[in-house]
Amino acid sequence: MWGRYSRSSDTTLDKDIRILKEANSVDELIKTLAASRGVNLEVTEHDLELQGVRSRFYQIVYILIQSNDAADWVDTSLPLYNKGSVRNYSVERYHIFPKRKLYKFYSSSSSYDKSIVNELANITFSTSDTSSDTNHEIFNNDPEVYLNNIEPI
Repeated sequence: MWGRYSRSSDTTLDKDIRILKEANSVDELIKTLAASRGVNLEVTEHDLELQGVRSRFYQIVYILIQSNDAADWVDTSLPLYNKGSVRNYSVERYHIFPKRKLYKFYSSSSSYDKSIVNELANITFSTSDTSSDTNHEIFNNDPEVYLNNIEPI
């Protein structure tokens, strides 16, 4: 997650695989990761700052949402992760604070401002099974308008 495989990825991966094979222990690999990271393997809010959907953390956030049985914001009876259900739908990504509204305050030509607008903290998911008109209606409003209408789980 912290760029471990961004340089010399084959060498690093080979070392990690060797540790797993020789020690036959994930704990030994975790110790190695902690040593290279500086002991702390916790993800902090600082790690997530300005990280968007193209960041290494996005996939982890998505997996965590799925593994914790998150539900659709509009129809809480719909799980975001369709585990063998007869119903077939996809998961769509939305900005909690709509981009078009945020770009009234931030510059769309600034990469830093784009990072703020597209930060993971501003992303949510909804199913395509919920009427797309409803989703667009909800997510094109200010959060102060639609968040009060979303049923807590």
